[in-house]
Amino acid sequence: IVESYDLRDPSPLQLLKVHDGGIGETAEVTRCAYSSNGMFFAAGTSEGLVRVYDLRSSRPISERDHMNDYAISSLCFHSRGPESSDLLVASADKSSIKVWAATSGRMVASVESPSVVNQITFYPNSGMIFAANDQSRLGVYFVPSIGLAPPWCSFLDNITEELEESKQKTVFEDFQFVTKDELEQLGATELMGTKYLQPYMHGFFMDYRLHAKLKAALDPFAFEEYRKQKVREKLEAKRTMRTRIKDQSKVSVNPNFHKQLQETAEEGATAGASKKRKEAADKAKRILEDQRFQALFADPDFAIEDSANRAAEASAAATAALAARTKKKRTTKAPGKG
Repeated sequence: IVESYDLRDPSPLQLLKVHDGGIGETAEVTRCAYSSNGMFFAAGTSEGLVRVYDLRSSRPISERDHMNDYAISSLCFHSRGPESSDLLVASADKSSIKVWAATSGRMVASVESPSVVNQITFYPNSGMIFAANDQSRLGVYFVPSIGLAPPWCSFLDNITEELEESKQKTVFEDFQFVTKDELEQLGATELMGTKYLQPYMHGFFMDYRLHAKLKAALDPFAFEEYRKQKVREKLEAKRTMRTRIKDQSKVSVNPNFHKQLQETAEEGATAGASKKRKEAADKAKRILEDQRFQALFADPDFAIEDSANRAAEASAAATAALAARTKKKRTTKAPGKG
């Protein structure tokens, strides 16, 4: 409930019940604003809902839901100019700024902020918005459809003159912006190229209701596994070796030599390794990463004979030769005894 007072009278002049069953049981009013003429009042809630009232009535004349599930952090009224009767409302949560008509709720402009928005304000009678963000630089946005540029930067009107000639609707009302990675998380990559996704910059606009249904139907366990897999991939990408070395268990030819090179490369990547080990590690990595040497671990014609194998084969050959010679001597002595 919001109460309005006259400082000369302790009793409230107006009581407005902003909270109702449609907002939520724990909803709170986080921001309020009065129009310059004092006839209109706007209230923003912790659920991201903004309602505009005519103080002569207890019913809202318009409302706007940010649909981000964030509390309204800033709220103000704005006029296009001294000769304009259009009254606008600018509301902001921590991720977006929305400008809309106070009496009809029609969307006029929407801005997605790269950082958390704490406060917004307009330069009087212009289309320039200033936003205080959680960063060192102040966010400044110029929207020609809201008003003219301030006198001290009138060159902006010349820049946007060509854009004003071809009027196009660029405000996506009641849409949710999603990136390609977020589409993968929702399992909705097959929607790319269909009417359900509107390409925009580095992602897509999706109907908010469709986004809510996909998010509600998403298996939480599958999402958790997907998140863990992405974390593992990012950690693997940050390792010292830029190219992944094939697993030793998958190497069918010269596995010992492959393992030796892999161990040499890992020893050189450790902290405190000597210059000699680092040079040996660089040579080992070049052999493992160079496509010209891949046949060394895949083609049997390039198999390297180990010294242990050669010694075992020589010992087996000598044993076989000795056994054959002994057998031959026994066969030769047998006729003389008869």
